[in-house]
Amino acid sequence: MVACLRRMHDSADTVATALIVSLTDSVPPEDWLDDRLEHVHSGAALGTWRTEGARAHPLVERLEALRGRLAALTPFEALCLAKSESGVWRAAAQWSPTPKEAAARTANVEALSRMAAAYEDECRSSKRPATVAGLLQWFVDQAKAELDARASATSGAVEVLTHHSAKGLEWPVVVLTGMDSEARSGLWDVRTRTNGAFNAQEPLRGRFVHYWPRPYGTRRMPDILKRAQQSPLGVEMQEQAVDEHSRLLYVSCTRARDVMVFAVHRRKASTAWTDGIKASRLLFDGEGSIKLPDGSEVRRQQRVFSLQDILTAPPERVPLERRWPAAKAPQSLAPLWVRPSATAAGAHSIKAVEAVGSRIPLKAKVDMTALGSAIHNAIALYCLPTQRRPRRW
Repeated sequence: MVACLRRMHDSADTVATALIVSLTDSVPPEDWLDDRLEHVHSGAALGTWRTEGARAHPLVERLEALRGRLAALTPFEALCLAKSESGVWRAAAQWSPTPKEAAARTANVEALSRMAAAYEDECRSSKRPATVAGLLQWFVDQAKAELDARASATSGAVEVLTHHSAKGLEWPVVVLTGMDSEARSGLWDVRTRTNGAFNAQEPLRGRFVHYWPRPYGTRRMPDILKRAQQSPLGVEMQEQAVDEHSRLLYVSCTRARDVMVFAVHRRKASTAWTDGIKASRLLFDGEGSIKLPDGSEVRRQQRVFSLQDILTAPPERVPLERRWPAAKAPQSLAPLWVRPSATAAGAHSIKAVEAVGSRIPLKAKVDMTALGSAIHNAIALYCLPTQRRPRRW
């Protein structure tokens, strides 16, 4: 899709043309490279490769014809045009061995479209012109900064996320770390507070910005800060932090479909997070099955990893054979819309012939298409129930 956008923007971008030729038709590099060298040796213009003659590529030829439209399109619209012309949806389905991988490729295409929209928003807010060249360079900058993350991982990939960002997702196996994390009160953060009960008619009544400075940094907490934490407000804020911490742990523990792994250290206070909900003994005290109130059982196992286990290098992966995706033959499907008057006659036989009277003679020259439509409309209105007929017809 990006290669199509590059080719529309610059006809001399032969790298984009080579990507289009190789990926759309599964052409090996040695084949298109020979053809490219022959084109250069012939002295033809750089931008005419695969756009004319017997070796013209249909998609490259189409993109060359669309180059004149870029001047009237925004970068986002230009990318949408490249997406529709490139057939990226067909390629995503053909290159994917499983429906899940095809869905991941499709989601990544949509994520690229959202990045183009974000580029236009960024240009609008900074009052800079948004151009196709700027969008292509912005894609490069985002890739260098590792900000072009995929929308979703393909099947079999390992995803590393925070506990917060895992909300709403699911995996067969989930490994939870950071079990020594403790609830952190927002007493010393900048936040908003409301004095008294909330009034929906006056939502800003009693609303103010609360900030208690803590200038001591990581030094030992003095008595004045300890008294502040033991105040009614400090106790309330700590209780709210514990509740939020427990809800976050619930979110993390419900992400696993089959297996959930808790990675904890053997030192003390390494399970402070699960201690807060009084679940450490249930989870980490020995092995065996845990019987749930509904009668089902959850198997519980423990394994201790030594330093030698951690330092052991995993087995080397066998390098995969690099190949171009093989194009599949397109399927012949029935058309979505059928117009009976435009269909070709097929294998049929006449069963009966009904006489409907003689043809009405026409004395003047009449548009037969308009006449046929008028007769069909009249028949349709006549077939309607009396209560549904218009008053004048």
